[in-house]
Amino acid sequence: MEEPIVSVLMPVANGERFLPEALKSLQAQTLQAWELIAVLDGCTDRTEAILTEQRDQRIRVKTMPSRRGIAHALNRGLSACRSDFVARFDADDVCLPTRLERQVGVLRERPSLGVLGSAARLIDEDSQPVGFRAVQTGPRRLRLGLLFRNQFIHPSVMFRRSVVMQAGSYDERMGQVQDYELWLRVLRISQLDNVAEPLIAYRVYPGQSSSILRLESGVFPSLADSRRGAVESVGGPAFFARWLDTLWWSAQSRRRSGRFRRLLEAANNFTRQLFGG
Repeated sequence: MEEPIVSVLMPVANGERFLPEALKSLQAQTLQAWELIAVLDGCTDRTEAILTEQRDQRIRVKTMPSRRGIAHALNRGLSACRSDFVARFDADDVCLPTRLERQVGVLRERPSLGVLGSAARLIDEDSQPVGFRAVQTGPRRLRLGLLFRNQFIHPSVMFRRSVVMQAGSYDERMGQVQDYELWLRVLRISQLDNVAEPLIAYRVYPGQSSSILRLESGVFPSLADSRRGAVESVGGPAFFARWLDTLWWSAQSRRRSGRFRRLLEAANNFTRQLFGG
């Protein structure tokens, strides 16, 4: 089998509904030297059958018989990736045709860059366009923004496996904020950035797991430690990390409100002023 330029990492928990469209978009990429590591997290539907029916030697399936959670699935998949370029992808999203080629090109041009995300088109459950999600760009502005909130659309991200492993990979205690907490650790050792153009179509629909934030009580201490380390890495004082922790937790209870957006804007503006970003 040809050595892949990109390992596509897809954790799946009963993904049969949208998986065929996701696979079709991957097989239509302008860069074809990829492998897909699909980690089945306790699937009880036709997910595995859909993957094997592709008869595509680039698709590798890892099966977990019982549900272990996304972070565990991601870490298991990471251990199987053969390329240092790892593209996150979810079974209910769509890769735009040049996604892999574009991100590989940027990472090759910028060897100091460890993580690269993108903006996203938004689609509904019928794959109809419903909007656009912009992202922050520029390593300095993005580092400062990360101190308060996630700056990445997780399934749009391509990262260097070596950088993520050096940072300690995904923390399996972090639940739905496993990606944000990881980026806080990565920013201490590597640059991170986004491209402004959309490279994926991100699906939004009622009932999707990412639309409902559930935080376990044990998340707070670990996230606070990671944020404190991130603040120190940009030269910030310890009290600022504590202020950001309080503001972040307050904001999570207001995620669907206008006040949540105002809190985010105020925190980002204050952070930039404090650090000159």
